Amino acid sequence: MGPMARISIAVLSVVTALLNPAFVSAGAPASNRATVFAVANANGAFRVNGVTANGSSRLAVGATVETERVAATVHAQSGGQWVLAPGARVRLNAGSARLERGTARLHGAAIESGGLLVQGGTADVRLTEGGKVVVASVQGETRVVRRQVLLARVPAGQSVEVQPATGVSPDAYVVRGYVQPVPGRAGAWRVTDEASGVTVEATEDWLGDWEGQKVVLEGLKTGSSGDIVLLKGTGLTPIAPPPPPAVTASAPAIGPVAHTGLGAGKAIILGMEVAGGAVGGNMLGRVINREARTSTISQ
Repeated sequence: MGPMARISIAVLSVVTALLNPAFVSAGAPASNRATVFAVANANGAFRVNGVTANGSSRLAVGATVETERVAATVHAQSGGQWVLAPGARVRLNAGSARLERGTARLHGAAIESGGLLVQGGTADVRLTEGGKVVVASVQGETRVVRRQVLLARVPAGQSVEVQPATGVSPDAYVVRGYVQPVPGRAGAWRVTDEASGVTVEATEDWLGDWEGQKVVLEGLKTGSSGDIVLLKGTGLTPIAPPPPPAVTASAPAIGPVAHTGLGAGKAIILGMEVAGGAVGGNMLGRVINREARTSTISQ
């Protein structure tokens, strides 16, 4: 074989690789097709844009990555990464990955799922078949955001479950915590929700009669200041204990709050039901281990 023939074969191999849908996202705009956004690696086969890839694949913005029997790690050029458990699917966006099925771990990156943005620390995110989003923080604090408003803070080792609340306004809040004065703002009161870690502030006069007491506070979002949500309080139910300090006789009868049936450890934040969990656990590891056991049994 002459030198020219060898060069022609080499050029043909490069062109064939570039046209492989597993190399870049075939559905991405022409301007993005030559831009490698991330690289996926796995100890086995996975799918990119519906095409089987083995071992590794370069990815462009808009690529869809799916796993079946093995986990896969997607390394973004920015330095962040996503680890997909077996049975997961994500679509890569310019600044995040949209989880469309299963469980994935974020590290130095962000995940979108169910209308939520999850970012910060290292965390596992699971989208259930019923549309519930479960976030378990593995390391550092993880933030769950909706419509650019903080929905939950998740410390390491804890978890939250988020799903749409039925029969409420999209701006509805039902939080449980202690009524405390806002430093430097006379007539303003705040409650930090025990389930979500979200702090709300309100200026209704009757809140001062409940200072220091644990209550369920209901209201509607009127604005925000950073992570603090400004609330128009519409209802309050005291929780006993603790009783001190005593409520004054002039305190108005507020309530009953329509959603006290949520129970401890649950809240409504921006129209979404948020359930806090004491233990986050390693959801990714459990899925991987379960798949490994299933594979062993099937063999």
